[in-house]
Amino acid sequence: MQKALSFVQWNKNIKWLISTLLVCIVPFSACETDDPVDGGDGGGDISAGTITLDCSALKDITTFENSSAAVDYLITCDYRIDSDITIEAGTVIAFEEGKGIGVETDGSLTAIGTASNPIVFRGEERVAGYWDGVWFKSNSSKNILDFVLVSDAGHGYVFCCYDESSVAIVDGRLSITNTTINNGEGHGLFMNDDAVLALYEGNAINNHKGAAIYMNPNNVAMLDGMGSSYSDNVHNVIRIDAKRLTESQIWTANEIPYQVDGSSIGVDVDLELADGVDLTFQEGGSLAINENGSFKVSGTAASPVRIRGEEAVAGWWKGIAFKSNSTKNVINFAEISDGGSGYVYCCSDPANITVFDGRVSLTNSSVTNSAGFGLLATNADVYIDHFEGNSFRDNKEAPLYVNPELLGRLDGTLTEYVGNDDNFIRTSARTITTNQTWRKSSIPYKIDGENLYIEGDVFVNEGAEIVFQEDGGIGVQEDGTLKIGGTASNPVIIRGADSVPGYWKGVYYSSNRSSNTIDFANFSDGGGGYVFCCDDGALLGVHNGGSVTVNNASFSNSQECGIFIGNNATMSRSSLSFNNNTTNICED
Repeated sequence: MQKALSFVQWNKNIKWLISTLLVCIVPFSACETDDPVDGGDGGGDISAGTITLDCSALKDITTFENSSAAVDYLITCDYRIDSDITIEAGTVIAFEEGKGIGVETDGSLTAIGTASNPIVFRGEERVAGYWDGVWFKSNSSKNILDFVLVSDAGHGYVFCCYDESSVAIVDGRLSITNTTINNGEGHGLFMNDDAVLALYEGNAINNHKGAAIYMNPNNVAMLDGMGSSYSDNVHNVIRIDAKRLTESQIWTANEIPYQVDGSSIGVDVDLELADGVDLTFQEGGSLAINENGSFKVSGTAASPVRIRGEEAVAGWWKGIAFKSNSTKNVINFAEISDGGSGYVYCCSDPANITVFDGRVSLTNSSVTNSAGFGLLATNADVYIDHFEGNSFRDNKEAPLYVNPELLGRLDGTLTEYVGNDDNFIRTSARTITTNQTWRKSSIPYKIDGENLYIEGDVFVNEGAEIVFQEDGGIGVQEDGTLKIGGTASNPVIIRGADSVPGYWKGVYYSSNRSSNTIDFANFSDGGGGYVFCCDDGALLGVHNGGSVTVNNASFSNSQECGIFIGNNATMSRSSLSFNNNTTNICED
């Protein structure tokens, strides 16, 4: 025969029934037991059955028991826990104004409710910021919030001197699961530098005046992505303190963006952003991939990773910079925007992405709205492993500014360049030692500085366009080759940035290799001086001992010679045309 229910058990069941009915007023999906506890009224009003506790009475309690009262306990002091405390499922604890719980170093708090019988921490009055909240200094593994409702908190800090928060981990450790944190004055959940988030699953953080979560970067990987929900917070973001990342991890996508708070996150380990992550930066922020770190972006076509400014303003944040030489530095299916406010590593030009002394692969990604360059990789010790299928749009400087050794890594017309203020692939006048091919792109290559020297084998593909800044030129050294291979319908164009006779110098060969050939190329605006001392100025010159074969080429608008042939140099030529040169052919 079944036993009759006791009065206490009958009241517990009534409390559960009322709570469940309140929950189920919302859409039916909220009644599933996998959801966090409902953020409802938390058990009713203070009544005659409520036990009022001051700090002297709290010293004798090890377990908070669920009773028949709508509110089981009212705490009237700042409750500092320095022993192991347990709270029974279904217990409702209210706090007087400005009071709270602080779990000290030697204490622990275990609050394990159930889906049908949650534990409730709330204010005596249902007002956001009425009481301080639940704060943890303890590193005990017994610190657990499971099926708990925390509401009305964030009046002030419990442990000095941190931001107001409903739940805070200050140098401590906490597991928080199936828990709802709502109606708070400050942040929902706060973690300082030395906090440890041991477990985080199936939670809901709602209706806070601050951020949903404020945390240090080393705990971000503990979040459960889409497993938790966040709504109606004034700053509905997961705010990350800009500090060094020292623990390797993967950040997954959430309902809300990550937001970096402060100047820079320094990455000294392996960091990966999974598909769908939305990472935003406050004004002036940056992401620095240091020598021992790596950065991988694993987006997809359907779910790219977004890395952007908090506001869609060019130069809102600095950008991403790499000092790391790791082959793990891979950006795939990313949307990177709004950077270029200044350098990350002193003292480079601003850009959305800077490869300072490191390496990176960039594929299937968009780089937009930079106040500087889109991608900057000009230093000597930089490398691009893969570059394909990208889009550079609306950057205030050139979309790319790269070391000339990297030009052969670019993918030609597979990447688009639209709306950039200086719409060129810019490179600097240095020495090329690698073998490479310059492919036709939708925009010209532009060479900054004076003389670009070639000591490797360089092939310029049909349709490529090369533009020189004032006084620039190319010198093909004895160990190098330069082959220019245009076609009748798609010639290679080599010209000055301004259509002025003598604006740049010319292309000069001191190499005598048989692969030095030029087919279907149009040279113009040069002849401003020699590359190898001391030849005549010409659009195309062959220095002493050099040789080149030239067919189907045109030479126009030279300040001095169209072509120059020096002593002991040879130029085999056919089907050449000349226009508006001071002298068409000059020979020593």
